[in-house]
Amino acid sequence: MGTRVSVQGDVYSYGILLLEILTGRRPTDALFDGITCLPKYVEIAYPDQLLDIVDAALQQQHPLNIGTQDMVDLFIAPLARIGLACCRESASQRMRMDQVVKELSGIKKAWADHSIDCLVA
Repeated sequence: MGTRVSVQGDVYSYGILLLEILTGRRPTDALFDGITCLPKYVEIAYPDQLLDIVDAALQQQHPLNIGTQDMVDLFIAPLARIGLACCRESASQRMRMDQVVKELSGIKKAWADHSIDCLVA
């Protein structure tokens, strides 16, 4: 955007990467005609309509018979929230990478705990 390279710029890029993975869309996708952008596209769907925008390949991966709503609650919505927090317009409002790591660790733990519960049940 014409500014110096910074950690906050790297955080923004990481957020875009997360949103690309979730949606299967690139920031340069023809869907984004200059009126909207990838973060805005996800923000509009967050949290109640995320399944409408999530990459179909990601939706088909339900390990251990985990239901769709559990997948949204434990994995998709938290990742979208992190991606959006990393893509805030103001660099000073973006999530710090140590917070991102902490949040991702929490998602991983919650997913693992839920998977173990599914195996036991």
